[in-house]
Amino acid sequence: KKDWERLTERIGYWLDLGNPYVTYTPDYIESVWWILKEIWKKGLLYQDFKVIPYCPRCGTSLSSHEVAQGYKRIKEPAIYVKFEILNPKFETKGKIYFLVWTTTPWTLPGNVAIAINPKFTYAQVKIGDELATRTSSSSSPTRVATKGREERMFFDSLPSEAQYLILAKDRLNILGRDYEIVKEFKGKDLVGLRYQALYPKEEALKSAYKVLPADFVSLEEGTGLVHIAPAFGADDMELIKNQNAKIKNQNEKFPILLTVDEEGKFKFEVKKFAELFVKDADPLIIEDLKNRGLLFKEELYEHDYPFCWRCHTPLLYYAKKSWFIRMTKVKRDLIKNNQKINWIPSHIKEGRFGEWLKEVKDWALSRERYWGTPLPVWQCKKCGNLEVIGSKNDLLKQKFSTNQYYILRHGETIYQTSKKEIIYPWPEREPILLAEKGEEEIKMVVKKFKKKKIDLIYSSDIPRTRQTAEIVAKELGIKIIFDKRLRDINLGIYHGQKKEEFYKDLPLTIERFYNRKPKKGETFGMVRKRIFECLEDVGRKHQNKNILIVSHGDPLWLLEGTLKGLDDEAIIKQRIKKKTIKNGEFRKIEFKKIPLNGKGELD
Repeated sequence: KKDWERLTERIGYWLDLGNPYVTYTPDYIESVWWILKEIWKKGLLYQDFKVIPYCPRCGTSLSSHEVAQGYKRIKEPAIYVKFEILNPKFETKGKIYFLVWTTTPWTLPGNVAIAINPKFTYAQVKIGDELATRTSSSSSPTRVATKGREERMFFDSLPSEAQYLILAKDRLNILGRDYEIVKEFKGKDLVGLRYQALYPKEEALKSAYKVLPADFVSLEEGTGLVHIAPAFGADDMELIKNQNAKIKNQNEKFPILLTVDEEGKFKFEVKKFAELFVKDADPLIIEDLKNRGLLFKEELYEHDYPFCWRCHTPLLYYAKKSWFIRMTKVKRDLIKNNQKINWIPSHIKEGRFGEWLKEVKDWALSRERYWGTPLPVWQCKKCGNLEVIGSKNDLLKQKFSTNQYYILRHGETIYQTSKKEIIYPWPEREPILLAEKGEEEIKMVVKKFKKKKIDLIYSSDIPRTRQTAEIVAKELGIKIIFDKRLRDINLGIYHGQKKEEFYKDLPLTIERFYNRKPKKGETFGMVRKRIFECLEDVGRKHQNKNILIVSHGDPLWLLEGTLKGLDDEAIIKQRIKKKTIKNGEFRKIEFKKIPLNGKGELD
């Protein structure tokens, strides 16, 4: 925080550093959680896919600013692919295809639709038969140079009988050979037609592989038809989402075929190219299409492509799960409330901000960063039920375990009586055991435990807690498991020293949670983290058990205060007021999985 403030002042940034809101503090995070829960209650929070620039080597998404740093001018294959039309009304003496151009062959296994512009004029052209004979008598590909591109025309893929292609009339020049226009029609007349998938998926056969209208289809390049793979393109994803929003029957919605894993390799379901990096698979996909007679033309295409600025791996536009706020549902309210704002300068109201509101999109909240406010959404792995937590109290109310937990502080030793001014030595040259009174304390407590039907004991392995646990175990006839994570706090060089000297150097303040610790010792945060990790492991190993935890004053004080939802300051006050667990005292606790960072701080 100090470094950030120093840099802010150095660059001349004007902020109220005396009263900041700091986004990583628990109070700020809790405020965001409350807001998100209110949004959830109104039905405006949902999870869906978002296509992002993604580095498969680093495993992270990149911001638009990061993407801008990594563009390179490259040459790579672009192909014209034939999709066979299945509709009966297009039956001809030869096969009829949509001709589609793509610069990313690796996305073809994820295809679910073809987009056309409903306003364009499209032509059905005849090629092959006597037209093919006039153009080339060779069975090998013909090379043509066009606008700096080297093209390979695969006439050998055309049979002797005529074939028919559909593409935009204004793009017929890309055919590079003789053709005959058979028919013309508007793009809107093609909407809804079905075609044979290149790499069909079972889950897509009933609902996908259709022609959809899209205004973003242009005539600048390609054929006026665009192959749609929503998992790998932002426009593609937007088109499919809009289309699915109009469909009520879940079974008729277009699927998102995520055929590539997060390492940029094809999944096993894409059998022909499984485990291949997508860019390495491009030539194999091209060869496969050629062998099947579905490749019309290949060209070397020069364009700018984004690479990761860190590792120089080609970026993929890749669909990842994200949480959204449904801004489109409150669009009218946003526009209405904008009218009540006195904007300075005034033109922003109807200008930049007003125009933005008119085109408002659902807000994608999720980020992939080193640190960010954790989204408070929990989902059951078995039934899929979602729970949104709005505060720390909400979190503490959840049931995290089927076990019942009890804590017991060891019985009294001479370091609570005749040597109470001295800190316990560690390591102990001679085992420090319970005083006679301490033994009696534990024997009295055992009688109360008999009603609790304790199943097993987890204990610190230090002699005073070990002895305490053994007395209980002998009386109840149960097993003890010793765990070093339940040990007392390590005070480093102060062990065996006077408490007065220790508290003079390290007073009982909130600083001791994370920032101040004895030399060779621990902070309170470190102790809290290890005892919570221990109990989480216990919860994973046992279910429906009554479990006794035998430990020391400081670890149990930190555990209990945190489980009650107290902040660090309130936990310190508990200690000062001596409201902590006493020697030989047992209490019941409700164990909760509290999110802690590496320092043992609520995160």
